[in-house]
Amino acid sequence: MWSLLFKLSGGVLKISTADGVRYVALDRLERLRLLWTFRHFRVLPAEVFPGQMAHIERLLARERVWGFHLKDIEPYVIGTVDAIPQRP
Repeated sequence: MWSLLFKLSGGVLKISTADGVRYVALDRLERLRLLWTFRHFRVLPAEVFPGQMAHIERLLARERVWGFHLKDIEPYVIGTVDAIPQRP
């Protein structure tokens, strides 16, 4: 239950890229949408998000992205998008 509260209040999306792992801060609507998407899974491949790839790339372009491993952030991770292809 606490995990769900952490994710609702300040959940982040973990994105695995060719450059490493990124953590993206989300607004409330994005958190709700992604909680629903990841409700049965912890990790989803990028192919699951064909219509949302542009949105995920916009998330990566935000200033609210951290590219280092944070020990205390795992309870806030809503889910992981795995293997985003590198854009030229």
